[in-house]
Amino acid sequence: MNTGNLKYYCCAFLASCVMSCDVLDISPVNIIPEEKAYETESSITAHFAKLYSQMLFEDFQICTSSYDPYVHWDQFEYYTGYGVAVESLDVIDNNGERIDGGMGYLWWDYSAVRNVNEFLQLIDKYSSNFTADQVKAWKAEAKVIRAWYYYTMAKRFGGVPLITEPQDVNNPDKEDLMVARASEKEIWDFIINEIDEAIAGGLKEVSEAQGRINKYVALTLKAQSALYAASIARYNSPILGIGDYRDPNTNKQVCGIPADQASYYYKIAFDAAKEVITADKFELARGLDADGATNFAKLFLEPDKHKEAIFVKYYLEEKRTHDWSVFRLPLPYGRPAMDNPTLDLIDLYDNLDGTSAKVAVNQGEWLAEEYTTLDEMFKGRDYRLGGTVYFPGCNFYNSTFDVRRGVIVDGQVKNGTGNVTVNGKTYSIRGKYGMGDTQDETHTGFLVRKYINEADIANVSPESTSWIDMRYAEVLLIAAEAAAELGIDENGIGLAALNDVRTRAGLPEVSELSIPDIRKQWACEFAFENEVFWCKRRWRVLEETLSNDFTCSGLEPYWDITNNKWKFKKIVASKYPKKSFLSRYYYNWINTSQITTNPKICQNYGY
Repeated sequence: MNTGNLKYYCCAFLASCVMSCDVLDISPVNIIPEEKAYETESSITAHFAKLYSQMLFEDFQICTSSYDPYVHWDQFEYYTGYGVAVESLDVIDNNGERIDGGMGYLWWDYSAVRNVNEFLQLIDKYSSNFTADQVKAWKAEAKVIRAWYYYTMAKRFGGVPLITEPQDVNNPDKEDLMVARASEKEIWDFIINEIDEAIAGGLKEVSEAQGRINKYVALTLKAQSALYAASIARYNSPILGIGDYRDPNTNKQVCGIPADQASYYYKIAFDAAKEVITADKFELARGLDADGATNFAKLFLEPDKHKEAIFVKYYLEEKRTHDWSVFRLPLPYGRPAMDNPTLDLIDLYDNLDGTSAKVAVNQGEWLAEEYTTLDEMFKGRDYRLGGTVYFPGCNFYNSTFDVRRGVIVDGQVKNGTGNVTVNGKTYSIRGKYGMGDTQDETHTGFLVRKYINEADIANVSPESTSWIDMRYAEVLLIAAEAAAELGIDENGIGLAALNDVRTRAGLPEVSELSIPDIRKQWACEFAFENEVFWCKRRWRVLEETLSNDFTCSGLEPYWDITNNKWKFKKIVASKYPKKSFLSRYYYNWINTSQITTNPKICQNYGY
């Protein structure tokens, strides 16, 4: 299987990590002589350990303001309207605080860039220690890592300083160290060209060891980058202020890309995705379980048992772990304080016949329908619904997700805590797991299932579930979106890609590409993978869920004990953060310390 699986673990030095099945025990490269650091293959592996460890993965531990190995509240999903925190914390206040600067995390790491630049320079200097093919392959791999670094910065800041050679930090003329921001277009072009050069220059098609970038990881990164650039050209250009924001000293367009470049980048994205698709080395996971929802859930737990994973970050037991499940499961297994899925997300998952299943009442209103079972209204839906969330009445840990806000007895609603007695029998008002405002209960009626390992729910913290950073479904949706935006679908590849995603979810095929449907598929496929936030950001539609007139919804189940029926009420998910979104937030604030150190860097628009 041609995946680039990344295995990490923490030890005494940041530079140490696992990149194969064996643990590396190598001295940090910055405390041994230069010639020794480029003497053997194992010394080169140590260099790559450091380069990989500096790559930002938006995984279990990422939040919009930091990378936190412990508890973090401001999740990316909070900005999409598809997830809320039970904890009463404001991610964004009415003045835009917490979004003003940190939305998407302020990753600006030129020490990482410098490490790649030095490696590329010194591997040439000591090339005689290795074969020509080895040097070519290592240089190609390092170039893709550097492209990853710039991709991480470009989607946050737009144009950034473009530095490709090691700077002499001991040079008394500090002016030489100060580099102004390149245009946003120059950065995206650099990323794409770096990847092209790497592929042409010896990047391996199949990784020699797990944890190393290969051709298909690089092509996926190229497709991601080109799609982002295309979206900026098409959807950012009309926005006042950030549509064409220029460095006042260089006149370079540091925010924005000319609108007439959109098709150029969409074509690059399509071609890169097409190359991955036609290589016939990856496919959607379909055979992990006969049940479609369980199949979808399992693909995230068993990345080595299918051909969908393209690039995986591994967590290793007792080495590097996370607490994803403990903050998403109900008592007694966890405390579901984060990422309660909203009804806004659940509404996106259609019926299996392709018709909408959206709840069609206003907040505060009861649904007219009465249901025989708690889960009846969720049956016959897009498989990804049950594979992504726990909904009322679904199977949960060899039992049922018994959750409700209250009961109805003789037409009277009771939604407190404790029990109620009816005809001599005692019933729990809120069911086994309950629904309310505490960290111990869901606030929306739903919990996250994605990445939850039900086989070990009793021992969820700490855990070492792996994170799939790139998967084939993303490549398919990139091809579909690029083709739809171009208005040209070469050989029907885009439509076939879209239908591949739809049919795996149990949905019928469609006969034509539709941008609204493609955007819905992004959300249904990638909810709680820190992907939808960036989609909405590049489409420039975040204000739809971050404006003061938006409130996301939950669904309260009530058991009518008298009639043995289930009724539901649509509610306001009141713990959704206060918000005040300004268009300038589509580009992050640049930390003033960076500008103080290098006055040639101009701040982004509006800050």
